[in-house]
Amino acid sequence: MGFSVSALLMVSGAYICAFALTAGLITPLQQATLPGVSHFVSLMFLPHGVRVLAFFFFGWRGLVYLLPGTLAMWALSATSDHLDDLHVAGTAISLVSCYIGVVLTTHFLSSASSGRLFSWPQIMVAGAIGSVANAAGLSALHHSTPSMTLFLAYIMGDVLGLFVLLLALMFAFRAVDGLIRKWPR
Repeated sequence: MGFSVSALLMVSGAYICAFALTAGLITPLQQATLPGVSHFVSLMFLPHGVRVLAFFFFGWRGLVYLLPGTLAMWALSATSDHLDDLHVAGTAISLVSCYIGVVLTTHFLSSASSGRLFSWPQIMVAGAIGSVANAAGLSALHHSTPSMTLFLAYIMGDVLGLFVLLLALMFAFRAVDGLIRKWPR
């Protein structure tokens, strides 16, 4: 499978939409209800799900498909007033962490399940592994002495974001399937 412009547009577009939804809706709600949580942490980070799914479906090419969207969102976030110290290395850490999570899960769980395709629980495991690596990297990058609370908040945000994204996709697929079945032939 070679490079696909449509995959690039779809993945980067999905990342931008997930990021915009997180920044525009979830983050303001989080800041209003939990003002003590660091501005570096989202307790439901939907883009993590897009990253995991991109690497699952496209392998290492997921990196190429994610780069335009992730760099665009990094640039927009880094120029906002309260995130001046946001480092581009955080984007690289997050992408590499998700790739590692998918590769490890594919290697260990696919061989254990006789080569079966990923299931939803396996995607969640890949996301959780990627999230732990991401939390370690981002905690070290943004905080000289990262706390366990912050580390766990990163993991919770990534895993919850992946779960909510998968749940939304499941409902969307079912709705589309229902519409297709009702469509006159």
